[in-house]
Amino acid sequence: MSARIDDILEAARAHTREVILPNVDAWNAARKWPRAASDQAAAAGLTGLYAPEEWGGQGLPLSEGIRVYEELGQGDGAYAFALSMHNICTFAVCGYGTEAFKEAWARDLTSGRKLANFALTEPQSGSDATTMYSRATINGDGTWTINGKKAWVSLAGEADVYLTVVKTSDTPGHGDMAMIAIPKDTPGLSFGPLYDTPSYNFLPLAEMFLDNVTVSEDNI
Repeated sequence: MSARIDDILEAARAHTREVILPNVDAWNAARKWPRAASDQAAAAGLTGLYAPEEWGGQGLPLSEGIRVYEELGQGDGAYAFALSMHNICTFAVCGYGTEAFKEAWARDLTSGRKLANFALTEPQSGSDATTMYSRATINGDGTWTINGKKAWVSLAGEADVYLTVVKTSDTPGHGDMAMIAIPKDTPGLSFGPLYDTPSYNFLPLAEMFLDNVTVSEDNI
């Protein structure tokens, strides 16, 4: 095990001990995502775990990142889950985003100045991506317009960008699928009421509505 992962694991343990455990009950009572806490996680280097160092990340392999979430999960599983989703989205942006999108977003995501989340599940099909209804259509100017609905979106209304899985035609199967980054202030993007869950009330979960949402070709 490298000294680097030792340091990151110790940072995760300290974050659990000093930030999560003393405050998680208050977070649940407030029913609001603790942005100050995730800012502290970012300062500890926990929001760019998989991203390459050139974009400000830690450059960890997936297997070592999982160990970080195990430490955070000792404090609260939902909090660890939310940071894991942010980290995997950040990895996707840094690894597969267009150069223009990486320049605009990568360092803000690895630094935790902005949060990201993933939107796949739909009300009628769950996480069976091949039967989703959400569609993206390319326009004459190269932009994409998206219509559809997602379910069980975490960090709903709190994340700054949503990596959203869509189909680009009505052809059966997954050959026409794409992931499109949709910033939360994009016109036509909205969220339903938060789900009423028996626990982890601080993690906002809701449906996400896409009504003629149009984004740049750089976002695919």
